[in-house]
Amino acid sequence: RTEHVYCLGVIPGPHSPKHINSFLQPFVEECIQGVIGIPTYHSQHEVMFDLHFYPINGIFDGPAMSKANGCKDSGAIFPCHECPIEGIRDPSKKGSPYYLPHQRPDDDESRTD
Repeated sequence: RTEHVYCLGVIPGPHSPKHINSFLQPFVEECIQGVIGIPTYHSQHEVMFDLHFYPINGIFDGPAMSKANGCKDSGAIFPCHECPIEGIRDPSKKGSPYYLPHQRPDDDESRTD
């Protein structure tokens, strides 16, 4: 239910942070405490109990997912953290980013068809 969903944070642009862990570390420490249990007072029943919580999901855009997982971004040679697919770059443009084409160029030496 949406009343149990909390936004951890939004990191504004125009550039991504260099050290994402400095933003995530306080949340990670709270989650560790949540798994162990936090002594909490229940005012209606007038008793103490251990409150437990577990983060179950994260929703990110592509670059944020790469940062959160400690992976490379979409412009890397191997941009996917799930598969071994290798990106290519336009050899006629010096310093062009790597990309994943729908079909390899005709002059690409890695083509096998």
